Amino acid sequence: MLVLMLVATLQLCSMARAQPLCRIHTVRTGKTFGVGQQAQGDLLYFSFMTTRLIKHPCKKNIALYLGRQLFFTTNNFESSLLPFAIPTSMQVGIPEVTSAHFAGSVLLLVVNQKVYIYDYEASSWSASTGIKHPVSHISGDNCCYSEHPFCLEISNSIFAYVHGDQISQANIYFSKSWGYRFQKYAHEGQAELVGSLGGIFYFHSLSQVGLLLIDQGRAKFWYLDHPLNYSFGLPFDYNGTLDILITPGQKGILIFWFEKSLLISKNAGQLVNPVRVREGRRTLHSIFEANITIYNVAASACPT
Repeated sequence: MLVLMLVATLQLCSMARAQPLCRIHTVRTGKTFGVGQQAQGDLLYFSFMTTRLIKHPCKKNIALYLGRQLFFTTNNFESSLLPFAIPTSMQVGIPEVTSAHFAGSVLLLVVNQKVYIYDYEASSWSASTGIKHPVSHISGDNCCYSEHPFCLEISNSIFAYVHGDQISQANIYFSKSWGYRFQKYAHEGQAELVGSLGGIFYFHSLSQVGLLLIDQGRAKFWYLDHPLNYSFGLPFDYNGTLDILITPGQKGILIFWFEKSLLISKNAGQLVNPVRVREGRRTLHSIFEANITIYNVAASACPT
């Protein structure tokens, strides 16, 4: 059973008698900072107008908030925090963040089109090597259930790319080392594809790499490995710029979301369907039809 948690604005209260999902709650923490105390380094900020909250899939107390400022917590925001900053010695230039991803015990950030690694256990920063072109996004997965080498290998695998690049000319990079070292990733047949790149992911449930192709408001996955060599998933409507969440557990469950759109796939993108909303006795066919605005999505795999 998959549990979805949506931070949303519901405008259905008068019809469905729904209770508001958002409430103001003041938390008193045990630590405060003096007026003169400031974060050291270049203050990071999220490049998009909307905010994001990224939770570590395996460690429930670790999370990153992305907005006009970034805040990184290792205790689930139970203490006051200074804004997240990158050391000036990294020489990032514009400290603009376009993507972030937790991989094992490190946090990966795309800052000013380059990938940087923050080891939060050692409180140290590093710059990735091997990437020769600008990138905007990173993607990966995590295995939370075992110290077995196969499980650890899942967390090691990271892709870096530019979201929206023409797929035929896209520069894609792949890492097997938590993002510390990348190498160019190219596949036969990529140059003949039409559309823009919406993401690239390793689907461990299928042992497949999948590229999301977007063309004229429709999207579909292109699978690269045996036995699905060069086959496509079924196309689906692609509205806005969809964030893609790989749910924990390596079961092939994907969540696609935007402020006015929510879709789900239970088979690694081979079939993608909109999430329907039940309002009383009525079933609405989409989040947009239900007049819901989504601000963030999180998922956890619960035992059945």
